[in-house]
Amino acid sequence: MSAPLVAAPASTFGRAEAERFLADSLARAAEARRIAVVRFAAPRAPVEALARTLRKGTSIVWRAPGEAPVVAAGTCATIALHGATRFDALEPARRALFAEVDRFTHASAEDAPPRLYGGWAFAAGGAEREPWTGFGDGRFFLPRWTYERGERGGVLTAAVDLRDGWFGRLDLARAELRVVWDALTSTPPERPPAHVLRVSHSDEAAYRAAIGAITDAIATGDVSKVVAARRADVTADRDLDPWAIARSLSGRYPKTWRFALRFGAGTFVAATPERLLVKRGRLVEADALAGSIAANAADADARLRASLKDLREHRPVVEHLVERLEPLCESVDVPGMPQVRRLPNVLHLHTPVRGTLKEGVDAAKLVGTLHPTPAVGGVPARDAVDWIARHEPHARGWYAGPVGWVDADGDAEITVALRCGVVRGASAWLWAGGGIVEGSEPQAEWNESALKLRPLLSAIGIE
Repeated sequence: MSAPLVAAPASTFGRAEAERFLADSLARAAEARRIAVVRFAAPRAPVEALARTLRKGTSIVWRAPGEAPVVAAGTCATIALHGATRFDALEPARRALFAEVDRFTHASAEDAPPRLYGGWAFAAGGAEREPWTGFGDGRFFLPRWTYERGERGGVLTAAVDLRDGWFGRLDLARAELRVVWDALTSTPPERPPAHVLRVSHSDEAAYRAAIGAITDAIATGDVSKVVAARRADVTADRDLDPWAIARSLSGRYPKTWRFALRFGAGTFVAATPERLLVKRGRLVEADALAGSIAANAADADARLRASLKDLREHRPVVEHLVERLEPLCESVDVPGMPQVRRLPNVLHLHTPVRGTLKEGVDAAKLVGTLHPTPAVGGVPARDAVDWIARHEPHARGWYAGPVGWVDADGDAEITVALRCGVVRGASAWLWAGGGIVEGSEPQAEWNESALKLRPLLSAIGIE
């Protein structure tokens, strides 16, 4: 990968200057038959503006707590991941792709490594049917256009593959830039709000029976924890707007990781409270998040901290992270007691586990080692996942799977896809679940899963 090219700043940087810098950068990359990643200043605009304009094709809106939002649309390159090698295959593909990238950064924009966005299904083979068509076992993409909105303005990044030559690529890139620039400087029309016609929940009696079957298996020693999930299906009178849903979630749950990831005709929308890991150089932090109580319950904080049932649910997640990280780290640090993570509708027990990685440990290896945690699978992990595959009526797809980004430097931020659903046309499929341990009560678990469905239902318009 080449070092960034820095051009002299223009006194007024507008679309004409952006076109010139883009053309000059592409000419340099075309001569060497490389992928050009070109960054420059852009107008400040709502992040959904680009996604709304480019309604078709792969895209993502990404918002992390306390960070500038990002939207990426179009595809320069895709890495599809399959089967048993779906975690191992990402790192060599990432290295090979970015080895063919030249980066060009105008002085009007701060340089930053380009990112691949995507993720993995909860289990291989679990995203083969609707509504998951186009997602597969795992998929990451290098966006054609990425827009980041900061306090001072915006930054656009274009990624253009020139390895097969130059012919026609400049004219296409210029035309796309005009469309993108216009999207950032105009107000796209809002879709008329859809009206929900019906919501179909999983059968409550069947769900409660499943909880009873899990607690019976726990009593006989077959497992000690299984996470049980259920689904709610929504039908509206017209197409639902996934970007409006994502915006609503962002306003209500700013302390979560919010994303809307579109592959094919489906958009995977989430406001997840759980980050699986963040990697910065050789530093890694993984989150143990398990055990919960309604935020409006009397003495919720104290009751959650004192709850033996929730502590039994939380402890195996911490132990899992420590056991899996220790062979990959020179040191691991874990607090003695969990904290309380506060969200508007629910409180969670939270323990951050930090470590210093050994040389050569990549982000995808970390994900494959940690996933699934007991917070989304169970204990023992293999037995719990087998139980889920045999008994849950709906394949999870990417629900509870790892979703996020990994960049050209090898850094990454990966969430656990919870409080989520797929939007396609006038339909949405929403998932929620909870950890079942000794002492779990079927009615309480049904109520807890209903609480966890509430963010998406409210964002769709069901209060």
